[in-house]
Amino acid sequence: MSGTYATVEEVTAYLTARGLNAAWDAAGGTKQNAALVEATSFLDAAFSWVGSIADSSQTLAWPRLCAYDREGRVLDGIPQQVKDACSELANLALGGRLMPMDLASNSATVKRDKIGDVEVEYDTTNQQSCYDYVRMILRGIGGLRTNSGMNRLLRV
Repeated sequence: MSGTYATVEEVTAYLTARGLNAAWDAAGGTKQNAALVEATSFLDAAFSWVGSIADSSQTLAWPRLCAYDREGRVLDGIPQQVKDACSELANLALGGRLMPMDLASNSATVKRDKIGDVEVEYDTTNQQSCYDYVRMILRGIGGLRTNSGMNRLLRV
């Protein structure tokens, strides 16, 4: 499928090799394609990449010119690291929209904790650990876009 960083077949092979393919296989083609589009859009929105786009008319950030990995190797086309990160996120996106990465913390999201009349709950099922893994996969070729010091305020 064009407009994505990986194909359904590439994601299937990636997830199968890791034993993570059950939900992916059960989802079927339409959901898989939608998850790939979501994952690709998420990567381009969340990451700043090394190098510069190869063609000003391209819709995605990859392929790029003057792009090297952290070992100094030229990155041609869509790098395997980007395909792997896309695979991880596509599998996660089967459950719906991907949530913005927490740029400030690796801890659990506050969901509920009660102190007197005030109650806050901690969400331990957030997507942070998958995002941390995606960051590790992309280390050296892409970094998270910063939010210029602005933080999200959530009303509970």
